[in-house]
Amino acid sequence: MTGRTRTLEEFQGSLLERLRLAAEDLAAHPGTTLYIPPGDYRLETPLARQLRAELMNGGLGDDPEKLIFTPYFPYDTALSLCGVHHCTVEATGARFLLAGPMQALSLEACSQVVVRGLEVDCMPKPFTTASVVRKGTGYLDLQLPADSGVSERTPAPRIVPILPDGGFASGCMESFSRTALAPGIIRYFGGPDLPSWAGGKAVLIHTYHYRPALFLAQSHGIHLENVTVRAQYGMGLLAWRCQDLSLRTLNVIPSPGAAISVNTDACHFASCDGTIQLEHCCFHASEDDALNVHNYYYDAVPLGRTNYLLPVNSPTFPHAQVIDAPLPGEILGLYDRNTLQPLGNYTVTAQEEDHDALAARVTLDRSLDQNGLLLNQNLQPRIIVRDCQFQSILTRCLLLRGKTVLVTGCTFRDCPGTAVHIAPETEWREGGGVGSALLEHNLFDHVGFGDYGIHGNASVLCVEGGCPSPSMAVHGRILFRNNQLQNLSAPRPSLSVSGAETFRAAL
Repeated sequence: MTGRTRTLEEFQGSLLERLRLAAEDLAAHPGTTLYIPPGDYRLETPLARQLRAELMNGGLGDDPEKLIFTPYFPYDTALSLCGVHHCTVEATGARFLLAGPMQALSLEACSQVVVRGLEVDCMPKPFTTASVVRKGTGYLDLQLPADSGVSERTPAPRIVPILPDGGFASGCMESFSRTALAPGIIRYFGGPDLPSWAGGKAVLIHTYHYRPALFLAQSHGIHLENVTVRAQYGMGLLAWRCQDLSLRTLNVIPSPGAAISVNTDACHFASCDGTIQLEHCCFHASEDDALNVHNYYYDAVPLGRTNYLLPVNSPTFPHAQVIDAPLPGEILGLYDRNTLQPLGNYTVTAQEEDHDALAARVTLDRSLDQNGLLLNQNLQPRIIVRDCQFQSILTRCLLLRGKTVLVTGCTFRDCPGTAVHIAPETEWREGGGVGSALLEHNLFDHVGFGDYGIHGNASVLCVEGGCPSPSMAVHGRILFRNNQLQNLSAPRPSLSVSGAETFRAAL
């Protein structure tokens, strides 16, 4: 440990070159603090510039994520930390302004790293706010701002109505075709039809996913403090194959005057272990879940004897867009596809990545007894969400799977979808169940009022099996107590519970 401090200004070259050299210095000197002075840092690479131009002129198609959110698609990162240990990035007052699709920060194969004070935004934004001219059956006519750069070639796969106070109105339209009606006025075709709402504004995202603003991979002991993400062409934060993460005062919130924050999930944790802890965080106006925690169900393709190919047959592949492979010594549980009833455990004795098949090749300690879904039993994190704020989240605030869950002291307000969803989603290959969950001392205020992101027809909490005929053993003990519920939409029920061994509610 050196205990030394370096300042970004000490490194020579362009901004991106200085960030690269600073990352190399951190990797070579454990115990170093990198100080990034306050100020705006505009970041652009040739790839990001090219992707932005192609996105806006329609060169990436009507649904760009089908091209750019695919396995091993190239991307750039402003500050890429690899193999950094026991270091701190002190960036209070520093704002990374991404001029095109790219990552702001990545930590890969790192341990005991603190990142403090960084803010990330996109200039220009990956979305556009427009005025409604008229609504009809199967279409929506919008007046685009003159300086938006949006034409009839620019994709808008999702259109969401915005209330005068900036919150989401009920409804959401998917649109994959459009035509110009007049200068600056475009008709978007799609569905479902949006309801009438006051204010006459709508926000168009121009792609669902690309890369997250913050990417954590195969790292442990990472601490983010007072980090803010304002916008991104995809998720705010994605952690994959990480252990023991602490997020304190992580904010995924819009820029002042902006309609939304990130285009998809605010935070997403895939195939993680240990403890995932969020305290005093604020999530506002993300266009998908605020927090999604899961690991992946594998399908098993026999290769002979005890050898199997393990693809993840998700609609969008594993979210890190790399092969998600179990490691030797890890235990895979086999589950019935229809009921998710456990059928036995199998140990991985050997593994390799098959990049042609985009799947892991594994050897197990014995042959599978039957055809089912495999889930890594070693990746069952403990989740703590304490004193966090969730406002105007388009779908679910919390989508949870893991060993244990604690949600306490949180506020959920003005969110049109079901606030908390505890369920595997076999269609997305996201699993598994929850061993135990305690939700207490939370405020649920005006949630579950929409037509999009509703599960089990519940406004506050939906617990379900997530398969065709769920077993009562999908989840363990769920306890919902001492929570405050107000301004809910009747007659939609507050709670919907199935697939749990025990459930108790005491408001």
